[in-house]
Amino acid sequence: GVIIPGATQSTYLATASTGTNAYSVVVSNDFGGGSITTSGTASLAGVALPSGPYASRILSDLPIAYWRLDEPSDSTVADDYVGGHNGTYNSVQLGVPGYSPSFDTDTAASFGSLSPTDSAMIETDNSPNGIPLVDFAKPVGSNAQFSVEAWVNGPANQNSAGSAIVAKGPPGSDAFVIDASAPGGNFRFYTRKPGGGTSQIYSSSAPDGNWHHLVAVCDEASSSISLYVDGVNVGTVTGLAGTGLYSSTYPIAIGSQSFGFGYDNQFMGTIDDVAVYNYALSPAQVQAHYNAAPLPPYFTVLPPTNVVAILGQPVTLSATVLGSAPRTNQWYSNNVALAGQTGLSLAVNTSHTGTNVYTMKVSNAYGSVTNVGTTVEVPAGFGPPQLLADTTPMNTSRYANQPLTFSVTAFGSAPLTYQWRFNGANIANATNATYSITNLQASNTGSYDCVVHNPLSTTNSTPSTLTVVPAPTSAYPVTVLHDHPRAYYRLDESVGSPTGFDHVGGNDGLYTANQPDQIPLLGVAGYNSSFDTNTACKFGIGGGSSVDNYLGVSITNLSFAKPNGQSGAFTLEAWVNGPTGVAQVGGACIVAKGQGGAEQFSMDINNGFRFYVRNAASATLVNAQGSSTFCGSPISGGWSMDGKWHHLVGVCDQVNSNLLLYVDGQLVGPNIITNGVVPPLAYAYDLGKSGSGTNGVIAAGVGINETTITTANENSIVIGNRNKNSGHVEPSAYSLPFQGTIDEVALYDYPLTPAQVYGHYAVAQGLPIPLTLQTTNGNHVLTWSTASPLESAPTVTGPWTTVVGGASPYTIATIGSQQFYRLKVH
Repeated sequence: GVIIPGATQSTYLATASTGTNAYSVVVSNDFGGGSITTSGTASLAGVALPSGPYASRILSDLPIAYWRLDEPSDSTVADDYVGGHNGTYNSVQLGVPGYSPSFDTDTAASFGSLSPTDSAMIETDNSPNGIPLVDFAKPVGSNAQFSVEAWVNGPANQNSAGSAIVAKGPPGSDAFVIDASAPGGNFRFYTRKPGGGTSQIYSSSAPDGNWHHLVAVCDEASSSISLYVDGVNVGTVTGLAGTGLYSSTYPIAIGSQSFGFGYDNQFMGTIDDVAVYNYALSPAQVQAHYNAAPLPPYFTVLPPTNVVAILGQPVTLSATVLGSAPRTNQWYSNNVALAGQTGLSLAVNTSHTGTNVYTMKVSNAYGSVTNVGTTVEVPAGFGPPQLLADTTPMNTSRYANQPLTFSVTAFGSAPLTYQWRFNGANIANATNATYSITNLQASNTGSYDCVVHNPLSTTNSTPSTLTVVPAPTSAYPVTVLHDHPRAYYRLDESVGSPTGFDHVGGNDGLYTANQPDQIPLLGVAGYNSSFDTNTACKFGIGGGSSVDNYLGVSITNLSFAKPNGQSGAFTLEAWVNGPTGVAQVGGACIVAKGQGGAEQFSMDINNGFRFYVRNAASATLVNAQGSSTFCGSPISGGWSMDGKWHHLVGVCDQVNSNLLLYVDGQLVGPNIITNGVVPPLAYAYDLGKSGSGTNGVIAAGVGINETTITTANENSIVIGNRNKNSGHVEPSAYSLPFQGTIDEVALYDYPLTPAQVYGHYAVAQGLPIPLTLQTTNGNHVLTWSTASPLESAPTVTGPWTTVVGGASPYTIATIGSQQFYRLKVH
């Protein structure tokens, strides 16, 4: 009832103080000699600000809602003392220890412990009192900006169908979700576009029984969304400017996501300190929040407890640690500190025999922790020779004229000696751990093994049978081999063959199908029977309908993965022919490695030809995409090819941030090739241009994803089909079939140049190959991009003869008379 001086407007900004205060307003005017109306009473309860460093840091960055989830165990209301967005608890266990119980007495909430479903904190709609639901919706053309932050602790292997930590809306009508439902049960963040469809980030981190700090940031004004785990950016999706955000009328839910008639997408574990911001937190703010948490250090990955090492064998001990920064590390040997050894890994000295115990101590302002230690034993006189790796490659078939190296890895007491044998007979001077043949011939067909000896004993490696097959002679495969692929699948095996051979790298695959009678059809006409009698393989079509078959299973040793901080480079190449009128499913695979959401790469069909690569965080930026009207057209149920053979090449050139797609020898999009070179970030040149398609983007220095899922042969490269997503098992897992014929699949560990790509297509079609003459310092030099032989003649009409040693670049000898040159394509 006390009048507040100066409070004479229709609004009053009150400053909360500890305790409860009642507010009302008296409204008066001069009507009828003066009248007075008194409003109802509003109560404002002020609570003391949290004193801990983490909560103080959060409040300093002005969240619009902050649920500490620290109410007493009998509470049903989740208080938001910042924005008044209170919520209701349902089947939630309160009062459990929070993220740092030793230094922050704030408690947390356990979800899923009282009920396997419907365990959630659900935001209350208090619109009648001027506090509507939190909502960041934006229409297309506008930029959504918000951040969501939480501490979480749960076991591994959460519900793959949905394990929401924070969500706004049910699947399909959700504006955003943070959960643990990425492949492998890893943390995930996604936002939904106004018209449907999502932008998703799959992290490489997962619940593991430890506390983790998660921050999801939507910053469409900067064209991106990002996910941070323990202060580290684990994934960013860009190219989202003007995307907008789906308008969901549902409340924010913590611990579960509404699904059907309940909250069934349940997270099992503990959640603490959920904060929501109406702007994008910066990386520096995210790091500052994590560092402000009073977390003693703890190990998430420990070194092994016992290691038996060979004398001189490299041994590295490594650990992964979390906890508030800054942290200091110190390695010890037999409780004695090792000078200068303050990293997360230790290279152990094994130059002397004996046994030593190595430990690592990690400290920060809130405590220290030391692991139990690793006992490293280096025995004296280690014993007879033993094989660490047997004969490699084992039982392989290779083209003539190609190189091949056999190898073994052995250990034992020194000195070790090696002797390679061919069909049981010693090979002269073949006395190393490797044996190389530079130019395979039919006479090299036979059995190879290695005898390893030391003063104690002798051991033999397993014999490996080498079969040398004639090299192809048609212009196209000769050109492909000239450019040194890592693997080459001609798909020309006899009908009934179980094996798809790689006669270049020995990475053979198996023809496989969901049903025994649906094996891919071999022996069909290939890309150009006029020039090459080689046959091809038809996938995905049987009995007039789509079937799930492919070549793969065992192609596991071929990978182009790179860790974060490095850039990768590789090329995929294939000929494809899909029938008209057949709807190719979205994601119909031509060649790929990995399952949906965790691929390393895929060349497929998605309303046109598509090529994409995932970075080391398993995220994609912009895919290379052919136009839907280029080489085919949309039809009911999918996209149909035009019934013609097309030459596809996908190039990953990460140093230049390029994912390039070539179709029939030409780069999709506008002509941007200058002096035979594609400029960096080709995608920027394609924007706003209509035509055959756009090239893609993979940022430099963020690595290439390593496929680690071992179920359903997900580490194998596959041709003709691939696994749709996680949770599927072989053979039914493979449900993205390409329906049509595939031929001549090649993989290279470098980016093919535009000239090489065109040269491959040109020799296959009998088109002219550019032959360039340059004069430098008086020398006349001919260059060309294929393996086509060079011919010369004194007149343009002949007689033409093959030039001895005529490989590009070729320097023309000065002979004092005219000479004509040409390339023999076919």
